[in-house]
Amino acid sequence: MPELHFPWLEASILTPLFGAIIAYFIRDGLKARMCAILVCTIALLFAVGEFVDFSLLQSFEAHDHWDLITFFFNQDILVVDELSAPLL
Repeated sequence: MPELHFPWLEASILTPLFGAIIAYFIRDGLKARMCAILVCTIALLFAVGEFVDFSLLQSFEAHDHWDLITFFFNQDILVVDELSAPLL
């Protein structure tokens, strides 16, 4: 199975998680909202980057390059295919 050139899937999933943790500790509501908007924008850019990278591969399915989840669970959990790539 071909690999993406960057771990786009893991980055697009972990970015909102870390952003929520950071925004939780910000006391000012306006700064927390700006942090949330920034984190969501970064996650969207990771998802768009995944779609572009998958489109350039021209294969049926692909998985992340440095797949850390496979290292822990010994199976491909985060795999993108032709159907789910545009939906991300």
